[in-house]
Amino acid sequence: MRPILLLCFLYFSLLHNLSAQVPDSARKQVDSFRNAALDQQSAELQRLKNAHLADSVREQQLQVQLRALQSTNNLKKEGLVKELAALRWADSLRLTRQRRQVDSLRSIVKGFPVKPFLDTLFLIYSKQGSFTAGERADAVVSRIRKLHDDYQFSPDSLQIIPSENTTDVVYKGDLIIAVSEQDGLWMNESREQLAQQYKAA
Repeated sequence: MRPILLLCFLYFSLLHNLSAQVPDSARKQVDSFRNAALDQQSAELQRLKNAHLADSVREQQLQVQLRALQSTNNLKKEGLVKELAALRWADSLRLTRQRRQVDSLRSIVKGFPVKPFLDTLFLIYSKQGSFTAGERADAVVSRIRKLHDDYQFSPDSLQIIPSENTTDVVYKGDLIIAVSEQDGLWMNESREQLAQQYKAA
């Protein structure tokens, strides 16, 4: 475990035990530290995702080269197949590393609740763009409350729209929540499955 993650683990373990006795000003500070830990984790996951994308491009190039080779060039074909296998192995290791990082943080970092009314609908752990996990949760709460105030609200108008980096839950063209791969990692779901769950919630 990296030293910074170990420090975060110890810090959040202590904070978790004291959280019931902490005043509002201190809770804001705790949220700030939670966001910092989640931001660091998000940056590492983004780095791993970028490496995955680069390998995916290389994999496609290798597959094109393999298809273009004639059957007589077995030596070059064998080299390309080995490189493809190495890329897939590296990708598998990267995914395992991402999951381990999320698992190590999940035990010490509390997600930010999306709680527009009495019950928490779900938790948000990962940042997105310049929005911290807490800011995302607040924004989703606000959007859901607007739906509640819409007297013509129809659940059938909720849609799931996939895009390149997110799977979005949308109501009449307005974004409710954009679900990323990092969100899926935190919840052990694909982003499409998680978007379906959020839509149902």
